[in-house]
Amino acid sequence: IAKAETQGLGMPILAGDTWDSNVVLEAAKGTSLSICVTTFYQEGVNAEFDSAIKEWINSDATAKTNNGGDDKLSAVTVMGYDAYCVALEAIKAADSTDPAAVLAALPGVTYEGITGSISFNDIGDANRDSAVVKKCNTETGNWDFVTVAKVG
Repeated sequence: IAKAETQGLGMPILAGDTWDSNVVLEAAKGTSLSICVTTFYQEGVNAEFDSAIKEWINSDATAKTNNGGDDKLSAVTVMGYDAYCVALEAIKAADSTDPAAVLAALPGVTYEGITGSISFNDIGDANRDSAVVKKCNTETGNWDFVTVAKVG
């Protein structure tokens, strides 16, 4: 980000969900860059979840440090939470903690997560038909919601 700014990149940076990060926001703050990401969650969509996870982040200095030093939510955090819950559902479906049994049960799991309905196709990819598009607000250091892009 610093090099793009220094060299006057002059075009938007388009990135995936791993750029939905407090580290990116902090690095881009005060620059003239245009950064957009596609991701799976916009902070504020689920106020109850946001409040609870922020309470947890703020209650533990290590968690706050690991979150970039603040309590802003990235989709990666929310997807991690959903993935944990999906894994628990697979363990329940397998009625076992044996890795092979859990893996065999996973394709049959459907879970209503914070980021929406989670299920898997026949090759193990998540069934998703939309993505959240956000733009980095380089003045405030936050992600601004742009739109939800849907397939079809």
